[in-house]
Amino acid sequence: MSEESQFWRVCPLGDCQVPSEPTTEAVRKGVRSLWRRLRDRRALEPEGKIVRGADRETVRRFAPDWDWSKGAAALEDSLGEWLDGGSGVRLIVGGPFSGTVAAVQTLARERSLETAGAPLPDELLEGGKKWLAGVEQQLSEGPLVVSRLERCFLRHPDGFDCLRGLLDLLAAGRGRCLVQCQSWAWAFLQRLMAPESVLGTPLALAPLDRESLSRWVLARLAEAGSERLVLRRADDGEAIWSRSDADASGLSEMLHHVTGRGRGQAEVVLAIWRECLGGRPEDEEKAPAAATGDDRETAWLTPWSRLDLPAVPSTLERSDLFTLHALLVHGGLRAGTLARLFSVSAMETNRSLARLKSGGLVGEADGCWQVLPLAYPAVRDHLGREGFLRDSL
Repeated sequence: MSEESQFWRVCPLGDCQVPSEPTTEAVRKGVRSLWRRLRDRRALEPEGKIVRGADRETVRRFAPDWDWSKGAAALEDSLGEWLDGGSGVRLIVGGPFSGTVAAVQTLARERSLETAGAPLPDELLEGGKKWLAGVEQQLSEGPLVVSRLERCFLRHPDGFDCLRGLLDLLAAGRGRCLVQCQSWAWAFLQRLMAPESVLGTPLALAPLDRESLSRWVLARLAEAGSERLVLRRADDGEAIWSRSDADASGLSEMLHHVTGRGRGQAEVVLAIWRECLGGRPEDEEKAPAAATGDDRETAWLTPWSRLDLPAVPSTLERSDLFTLHALLVHGGLRAGTLARLFSVSAMETNRSLARLKSGGLVGEADGCWQVLPLAYPAVRDHLGREGFLRDSL
């Protein structure tokens, strides 16, 4: 069994334990927040300039994409009885960047399970009758996967009929169904209705902890690095890991920060780890002698205190926060749908999205806007402080 296979674990959603950040980090963030208000941030930068941006080869070697067939295998083990002919409904809930969508879709492909795509926003606002008829037909033919339940409703007076119709179908025992839902949508729906009465107790991929990530990172270093590989801090050249050194406490401390800040959400954790790999001394020829005085292969890491992760600007308007919350509840939305949800003009919506994009908080792909993985921890924290309903992950 590979290292990556060992740490994907499925458990009841209520049993998920989100890793915490080191206690010193909470103090540091508070101090940095205060100093940002009092002084120009550039004056606070420590000595030793760092060049940002990991090259593709570094990412490929030391931080490749997750292999979601391993996550799918963990789901398969937990759903074995249902997959082998069990009846009823099973529910998988995951954070917006937990990889749950990819794992469920991979499982569906590998087990040749029929999948129902999400209805379009216009269909939702009209009740989704055609989509529901298709789902009912699919349920009559065999087991069905309903992926992305968060896109089967809209937070709009006319946006819930389709979801209610789906729950009615499942409550009537029309067939076997595996439902996957994003955690922010699940928290919202639990406040609005009682979906667990139909969908049951949700399962989840357990958040990654420091030990799991350490095993994965060390396995990647073993696969991609030479015997001479050493990881060094990009500010002072200090070695924090090498193949010949049994003490990996420096690397373990950094990964503690990574998993804690990323809340164990796989895609956030990976994005932050790639940021750590994205630093190197401005002039490697003038790097400390300890870093260049031998013939070892060096991989540079930005120290945690120098990592520049996105922060929510204080200049954001309240409407921008509603936009961020809607994007998380629905797992991404098009600009036109956002405008309809809030009954505002397209121009106003586009201005809000432009502000959020300029702050590094959201991005757009194929017309769909989403909160970015690197920005997710800051966005989640800020929405909580502002009184918005958050997920449990």
